[in-house]
Amino acid sequence: MHQLHIISNSKKLQKEYEKAREVVQDIIISFNKQLEGEANNLALVAYKVEAIHSRVNNSLKVAEETNKKVCTLEKDIDSLKKDKESISLKLGELDKKICDFVTSKETLSIKLSNIEEQIKQLSTVPETKIEAVIPIKRKKLWRN
Repeated sequence: MHQLHIISNSKKLQKEYEKAREVVQDIIISFNKQLEGEANNLALVAYKVEAIHSRVNNSLKVAEETNKKVCTLEKDIDSLKKDKESISLKLGELDKKICDFVTSKETLSIKLSNIEEQIKQLSTVPETKIEAVIPIKRKKLWRN
């Protein structure tokens, strides 16, 4: 009987072991499914991070190119400012020369008008008639 009892206990223990084993397997399977779900979530997050990283890199490249263009534009604007200043100075000089030219032209016009007036006056002055010249008699000296 003792052997029967041991066999019976052994069978009970075997059943309990089987039940415990199934429970542990169910727990492991459940845990594995949770880990698989978390792994999928992690893979999705990694994919999204990689996509964001790629967009950030592209944005960084665009920002760097834009920065280079802005630097170039700043240099061009500085150059244009210098050119504008130079042109402004030259325009000022040109304006002064034009004013001087106009003044000279006006002075010359006045002088020309005066000369024309003098010519007119000279041409309108009545000529004094020179009457016939009285001939001067010269003595002829004849030496005979």
